[in-house]
Amino acid sequence: MATTVARALALAADRLGATAALARVAGAPVDEVDLTATRAELAAVRPRHWRRIHPTWIEHALAGEGEAVRRIVTGDGDGPVDRLLARWFLGGFVAMPAHATGAAALAVLEPAALTQALLTIGRRQLAHALAGSPPREVAGLAARLPWGRALVADVAAVTALGDAATDLLGPRRAALARTAGLTWTDPLALPRTGLRAIAPVCAALGDLPRQLAQRLPRPVGLVAETELRGPFARDRGVGVAEIVAAIARAPAAP
Repeated sequence: MATTVARALALAADRLGATAALARVAGAPVDEVDLTATRAELAAVRPRHWRRIHPTWIEHALAGEGEAVRRIVTGDGDGPVDRLLARWFLGGFVAMPAHATGAAALAVLEPAALTQALLTIGRRQLAHALAGSPPREVAGLAARLPWGRALVADVAAVTALGDAATDLLGPRRAALARTAGLTWTDPLALPRTGLRAIAPVCAALGDLPRQLAQRLPRPVGLVAETELRGPFARDRGVGVAEIVAAIARAPAAP
């Protein structure tokens, strides 16, 4: 799946008559890009479903601006001034999905549910890394953590998977690398582990890394995008079934 930038470059290539060459530089062969949809997307005043971006990102973009500018940018107008200001302040964001399936459905979750899904994936990665460790070691770590009981249950569940754990959770060596050096009392440790685990899957889904970052509060979203585009994106990640299961376990919106 091509990113917004790749689709835009493919459209530009098509207009210039250099379709094949420029589109492949963009990472998206032109026959994989819907040029009509891309043209409509780039012509839009504001990114599609932009209100699903966490408000902290919008507030940061509009920091220091007066009420009149804020009203225009966050309104529905499409006149020349609306177009100019909306594109100036919102042009750096990517469109958000309203509906999605598989791993891409992460971006549809409410922020709290997305965080919970990342926590679940991260905790199971830690359990995967701990599988085979002496029970006393696992119990000692669990006793120091508020979510220790859930970790013990995850270690038991992952151990019971046997060889199937690799297909679902990735190689154990990868889980060990993702969890290395993290402090488990840090509230971001488990989400970061979860992000590292899904990074390879997200990398193949176009704008999903940016969409997930935009769905979260901006300070956390910046961490999320760094992890999703970091070195772990080149490793073997979790299976899509693991992501879908975490989505299913995430709390529904109130």
